[in-house]
Amino acid sequence: MHKRTLIKSAVGLWAICAIVIGASNQLMPSMRPLWDGEKPKFAQPAEWVQKTSSSELKSMPKLRCASAFIVDNNAGEIVFTHNAHEVRPIASITKLLTSLVFLESSIDLNSITRVTNDDAFESSKSRIRAGEEYTVRDMLYAALVSSDNRAARALSHSAGVSQAMFIARMNDKARELGMDSTQVIEPTGLSNENLSTARDCAILVNAALKNHLIRHITSCNEHTIRPLNRRRIVALSNTN
Repeated sequence: MHKRTLIKSAVGLWAICAIVIGASNQLMPSMRPLWDGEKPKFAQPAEWVQKTSSSELKSMPKLRCASAFIVDNNAGEIVFTHNAHEVRPIASITKLLTSLVFLESSIDLNSITRVTNDDAFESSKSRIRAGEEYTVRDMLYAALVSSDNRAARALSHSAGVSQAMFIARMNDKARELGMDSTQVIEPTGLSNENLSTARDCAILVNAALKNHLIRHITSCNEHTIRPLNRRRIVALSNTN
């Protein structure tokens, strides 16, 4: 594979947005084991094949990140890998898992949720205010377009189960997908204990893109939402 073709394959993939984690030098390297005792056996997704030679990998662009896993989904080929199995905090990639689990709860997207003071805790950059009411559809847009932490929390407490049960469902979903090095403790990604690997994040992005609503929302550059109980407009801009 020529250098130009290799770079084109890497850059042209939606999965590339997945898959690079640990851009900050402050991210913790490997952490404590995710499970006590023997590691559970999970169903594995279809394997990607690594066809790229070592010499071709050396010609890849330099990546300023701690871990990377780039795949060509059309060819089923691993294009680039770097520390792809190292466990690290995944930050707001968590919100893809939150959204998948929320949508599986089959909640009416036109139902209304109120943003609570707990939702607003340690999320000062949000433009969504405590006490405001929105449709859960709007909260999906806020969580996935502008990576809003308050919106992600609002989704988690609007799914019809306790917070502990919602987090359990997130971890169960990760295991179901074959993300065997992933563990989360909250729905936003603010916690450094939301852990995964670049490979697992590739699996998550592919699973998320199979959902037509997530695929549509994450492709929006901008979106506008309105609280139902206040007269103002909230403009969302894509952070990707």
